[in-house]
Amino acid sequence: MQAVLDTASTDSFSEGRGGSVAATTQFEWTVVVLCTWLMSGAYLDAWAHRHLARLETFFTPWHAVLYSGMFAVWPSSRSTLFATRRREKP
Repeated sequence: MQAVLDTASTDSFSEGRGGSVAATTQFEWTVVVLCTWLMSGAYLDAWAHRHLARLETFFTPWHAVLYSGMFAVWPSSRSTLFATRRREKP
């Protein structure tokens, strides 16, 4: 037997809030690019710590990629959150 989950009836995020806002293609690609940047930084940093024996400083190019990706994702997601909340208010 194959079970089918009806996600429309179990969507706890949109219940009581007037529904959810559909994501645009631009938003989705922005998230893909920024999260790829962040995860690439994480993998580069992990690789550097594993393969470079004398790496004991915080100021490395690999940390720069990791933290710049983190600081790119954060304002993007916050601005989208606040813009969506402004649109939903009556």
